Amino acid sequence: MRDPIVEEVRKARMEHTQKFHGDLVAIFEDLRAHQRTCGHKIVRLPPRRLRAAEDAEDLAAFDERASEPDLPIEEVAKDLKRRGKV
Repeated sequence: MRDPIVEEVRKARMEHTQKFHGDLVAIFEDLRAHQRTCGHKIVRLPPRRLRAAEDAEDLAAFDERASEPDLPIEEVAKDLKRRGKV
């Protein structure tokens, strides 16, 4: 069964992606600019706790990598573009 709301969101997302030719950095910058000017209250929710037992492995992997540096999304996107992945 197709959900019309999901279809509408997917269509809007695809149109937005095409507007920037799939450039993740440009898409991110546009969304941030819209966020700053839209006038809506921005809500930052705390992360949800994982509930399923099978997620324990993922949590362990996350803990193992906790000391790795955080990378800004812009750097990741540029690296993906440089390597021809995007």
